[in-house]
Amino acid sequence: MSVLFRQVAICLFLLLPLLVKADTFIVTSNQDSGPGTLRAAILASNANGTATTDYIHFNLPHTTWNDRTIIFTTSMPAIVGNLVIDGTTQPGAPLDKSEAGVVLMGKAPPLSDPLYGIFIDNADHVEIYGLGIFTDGTSSRNDFGIYVTNSGNITIGAPGKGNVIARWWHGIQVENCPNGQIAVQSNIIGTSGKMDPPTDATDCTSAIETRNVGHLLIGGPTAAAGNVLFGRNICNISQDDGKSGRTMLSFNKVCLDRNGAVVTNYFYNNGGFSLYGKDHEITISDNQISCTGIFIAQAAKPVLVVRNRIGTDMSGQNKLSNNEIAQVGIQVLDCKQVLIGGSAANANYIAGRYSGVVNNYSYNTTVSHNSLFCNGDGINIYGWDPNVAGRPAPFVNVTGCNGSTITGKAPPNGKVEVYESDNCALYYSPGNCGQKIYVATITADHNGDWSFPAAATVGYTFGATDTYGCTAEFSTPLVQYISQTNTACGKRTGSVIMKVQRGYIIGWRTPDGTIVSRDTSLINMPAGRYVLEISSGSCNDARCIYSWGEFQIGEESPAIVTDGVIITDASCGQKNGSIKYLRYTGMNRKITWKNAAGQIVGEGEELIDAAPGAYTVTIHDIVNDCSATAGPFIITNLNGPTLDLSRVVVAPATCGASNGSITGAVVTGTGNITYTWLDHTGKQVGNEAALKDMKAGKYVLRFSDASGCTYAESDTIVIPHAGIITVDDSKIVIKQAGCDGRGGQITGLIQTGATKLEWLNGNDQVVGNDIDLMNVVPGVYRLVLSNKDCRWDYKLYGVTQAVAPKAMLEKITKTPPHCGQANGSLTDPQITGVTPVSYRWVNENNVIVSNTADALNLSAGSYRLIVTDVNGCESEAATQSLLAAPLPQLDVTGMTVKPDNCNTHTGSITGIRATGAGPLAYAWHTGTVAVGQQVPLTDIPAGTYRLSVTDKYGCMVKSDAIEVDNADVLAATPKLPDYTITTGMEVLLQVSNPEEGMYYLYNPAVSRQPVQQSATGSFLVQGLTHTSTFLVELKRGSCISPRGKGTVTVLDGARIYPPTAFTPNGDGQNDLFRIKAFGLKATVLTVYSRWGQVVFTTQDLQRGWDGRHQDLPLPAGDYVWMLKAVDIAGHEVQRSGSILLIR
Repeated sequence: MSVLFRQVAICLFLLLPLLVKADTFIVTSNQDSGPGTLRAAILASNANGTATTDYIHFNLPHTTWNDRTIIFTTSMPAIVGNLVIDGTTQPGAPLDKSEAGVVLMGKAPPLSDPLYGIFIDNADHVEIYGLGIFTDGTSSRNDFGIYVTNSGNITIGAPGKGNVIARWWHGIQVENCPNGQIAVQSNIIGTSGKMDPPTDATDCTSAIETRNVGHLLIGGPTAAAGNVLFGRNICNISQDDGKSGRTMLSFNKVCLDRNGAVVTNYFYNNGGFSLYGKDHEITISDNQISCTGIFIAQAAKPVLVVRNRIGTDMSGQNKLSNNEIAQVGIQVLDCKQVLIGGSAANANYIAGRYSGVVNNYSYNTTVSHNSLFCNGDGINIYGWDPNVAGRPAPFVNVTGCNGSTITGKAPPNGKVEVYESDNCALYYSPGNCGQKIYVATITADHNGDWSFPAAATVGYTFGATDTYGCTAEFSTPLVQYISQTNTACGKRTGSVIMKVQRGYIIGWRTPDGTIVSRDTSLINMPAGRYVLEISSGSCNDARCIYSWGEFQIGEESPAIVTDGVIITDASCGQKNGSIKYLRYTGMNRKITWKNAAGQIVGEGEELIDAAPGAYTVTIHDIVNDCSATAGPFIITNLNGPTLDLSRVVVAPATCGASNGSITGAVVTGTGNITYTWLDHTGKQVGNEAALKDMKAGKYVLRFSDASGCTYAESDTIVIPHAGIITVDDSKIVIKQAGCDGRGGQITGLIQTGATKLEWLNGNDQVVGNDIDLMNVVPGVYRLVLSNKDCRWDYKLYGVTQAVAPKAMLEKITKTPPHCGQANGSLTDPQITGVTPVSYRWVNENNVIVSNTADALNLSAGSYRLIVTDVNGCESEAATQSLLAAPLPQLDVTGMTVKPDNCNTHTGSITGIRATGAGPLAYAWHTGTVAVGQQVPLTDIPAGTYRLSVTDKYGCMVKSDAIEVDNADVLAATPKLPDYTITTGMEVLLQVSNPEEGMYYLYNPAVSRQPVQQSATGSFLVQGLTHTSTFLVELKRGSCISPRGKGTVTVLDGARIYPPTAFTPNGDGQNDLFRIKAFGLKATVLTVYSRWGQVVFTTQDLQRGWDGRHQDLPLPAGDYVWMLKAVDIAGHEVQRSGSILLIR
């Protein structure tokens, strides 16, 4: 059965090429279905299988485009794979400016099932060329020009074979194609082949939408492969399946025709290139975009954006005409690594955007070598989180410009790019200094400082990229408005407070161009109009100056408008009248009301609860100190008694006495008038119209008549103080007179009201006329104060005389005279018991040696310290003695000089003793070369040496020259034992009488030069095949020993030489049974008694047997030995014999 199955399978395999073959289906009918139709051709290809590639070509009647238009009302069949549909095979001219030779026109009722122009499902290798795919304008949200799902290796258009797709809600949509490539090339999407301006009825809401496509190519490597794209959303690409892949968008035109010309009146710009990258490598290059921009989000793999023109013509030098509404050129959101530009050859050109580049939450976005001009902002950074980034946001700022050099700040060691600017202000920007022409790159230093040599006649803008690869916002000025304050009263108190976050201040100017300030904020200015000018560089070059403003500092002097005033009259003389509805202007306002007597009776814009009378109101600017007054305003008394204060006279109380008065108050009314004066406690102090003989204070007049009204009260009337004198001695300070009886003081008193002051001593003599009494002798002093109204003997104060305290020296630093000079010192004395203000040092002869705390340049001797305190009192603090420090000395009586041997640096100088003030420092020299810092001096060659000893004070003593000779002592002849080995064994040659030096091994049969050298006299020799004699010599310095000789005997195989007897009697002769063996390894020697008992075993033949077992001597006699080993060739060797133990 299995044989038959194999024969059938082989036959089928051989017949397969005959059963499966490619077909070409010709479409000859423009009907929706039936023979010769596109629908029938797709169904036939599907039935044909996918083993080979089928082709659908077209041969429709072509006299009119109606003949070449296929109208369908239901979706075309799903294509299952390996099919090429080529509309360019249709005879006749293509559709307008496209390559489309056939039109597919969908007509479906609204809200019907999804309508697909071309539907590719679970297919591989499908190509669509030269089709114009449209609807009649009645499409719904479920309509798709081309829909691809779960497929791979799909090509939609190619150079010379592009499609035209328009009037669909979705132009091209591709979903869930993680394997294989999807290529969309040379198509026109979102408008007809005529390139008519798209409208709501003719555009595609979404030109291209893809989701989870493994390898996506939109456009291609040449301009011919690029697509022409229109739509409310141009290209929306999403990769969220977590699979790796590549996405490339190149050489496409957006909102432009194939030549890059603007399509008139096209303004849809909701979405441009929108890419949600995830794990895709993204390249966006060589596109020209008019009405929108590029948005890249959540890309975990590198993103490259190069050579694009966004808002410019293809030259990159001119802004396109329909760009004023565009939002952002390139926007990056939460991406790991993005490079925008990077070199002059890869520069992007961006113009006419609110922002050229916006970086959101992306910490490694590099923007370099691009041209950004006519934009509101060059670069904006949003959402920077230092905790996530691990560093502050990058920045660049211009801090200075002197006409030849521009200086600034940037991230430390960051790259600073210099751009020549344009001057293209947009209507929504206060000014513009774009980054049009790349000039140079400079590097900030480790502090972030940078400078650029530039003339003031050229406008520059600066960019900066930190060492992590993130580019900062450009140096274009950035200003934050804080506040503004107007002025008043003709004063210079106006201000405009600004915070300049970025930019170089040119200054504030008036409309006539006068610079009035060069500070960030404008302060202390009169009323007027002002403009803040800031530059991003190049000093006064107009292309880089932002005019910020203009700001109007207004004049707000106080004023009162009375035309709307309403006065409410009082009754019964009570405080029930009011004055309201005045209008006030001004700032820093304080409003007060006064009655006819000039007393303040109210504050605020309205006067309420007012008695009958005349009132004035004053508005006062408390900052600028000017006022405006209105009035008098009359509140009439409608009935009852009326108080008239217009002729009141208030006499002050003088010198604290009861001699003040209030006169001139007049009350009119019915019948008998009563007067009652009350003080501030409510106590009655008078009952007549005039109040006399009163102390200073507050008083109220209560009055009434016979009208039947209750009594009324006046406003408070104040009798002021006059001539009153006060003294505050709570902070008085009395300083004693010094020990010399001078310098006493009385200070800290505070007085008010006195115009004359006198200090009198005990004899009533005037000793001072100021509030502070200075430099007086001990005694009692009296202060007398007076003015035109009063005289006051205030108080007596006593000034005592200071007593000299006892000064004590707690600590001092002594430096004795040294090196035989007068250079001793007594410094830094620590004194207790007194606070010195001066010092005096005297010697044994009472001669002053210093007038400061430190006494310097002293000889040996005794010195006294005398100090003076703040009171001029002297006190002897201490007596100090200085002894001269001993000079350093050398004792060479015990010196031993050991000569060098064989020039091996083994000489030495020992036995020298040095004394002096330690610690001592030693320095050995031979000539001018330092050779040591220790005593003794060892390991030295022959030569002449001198020792210098320096004590702790720097005093030095030097030795005489000391000669060290060289003595050549020959080394002993090296002794090299003879060795026996087998062929191929290695042997370790060891000198048996080693000495210090270097040994050299010679093999005369091989070379006259040494074959090895060794400091220990050990030589490992390998590979000997015949007996050889070796020579060895010892070199120590310049001395060479005679050569010793040893022979290595080489045997051609393993050799065993057992002894026949041994005598373990401890005489050092033949005490051990030891077998000599050559060419063996892994040996085991076992010795047996005559009864077969193991009495000795070893793996080391050099060890030997001493005739003992378990530490007891065995009896004399014959014993049997057995040797098991492996020779150097790996063969097992076994030998045995007997050994005679002799006691």
